[in-house]
Amino acid sequence: MPQFEIMPHLPIGGASDHTGIMARSIPSARATQTSLAFWTCAIITTISALVSAGFSVLGLSGPSGGDIFVRYAASRSIALLIAVLCCIGFRSREAIAALALVMSLVQGLDGLIGVLVHDPAKTYGPFVFALVNFAALVWLLRSHEEGHAEENSN
Repeated sequence: MPQFEIMPHLPIGGASDHTGIMARSIPSARATQTSLAFWTCAIITTISALVSAGFSVLGLSGPSGGDIFVRYAASRSIALLIAVLCCIGFRSREAIAALALVMSLVQGLDGLIGVLVHDPAKTYGPFVFALVNFAALVWLLRSHEEGHAEENSN
């Protein structure tokens, strides 16, 4: 619930105001910024986990779908997607931050694999996901830190 700070209006230079009070909602603006950062990070992390799980499931239907390592990769990708969705359901900023870091690492390592197999499609996409996810994570963490810094200064 936003907290409003009610202050008497002090007219400047003889000007008058018909309301007589001025309301500020700084905590509300801070909460909105943090909420936007949370949802942005959560959505990007979900998309990243969904893409990772999707490619893993597609790998199961490919020629190497019977390979045990493909199955292990799919099980982990699906588990990460479920974990991200649960953390969104719990509205846990700390859990989304942790999973955003994990998905940034997963996508970054997938991009490295793309480099090693000389496949641009398997390189650039994962690297872009890793960078965008990491940027959203940094925004989420900074918005939370800025909120705490402003609370401590008041």
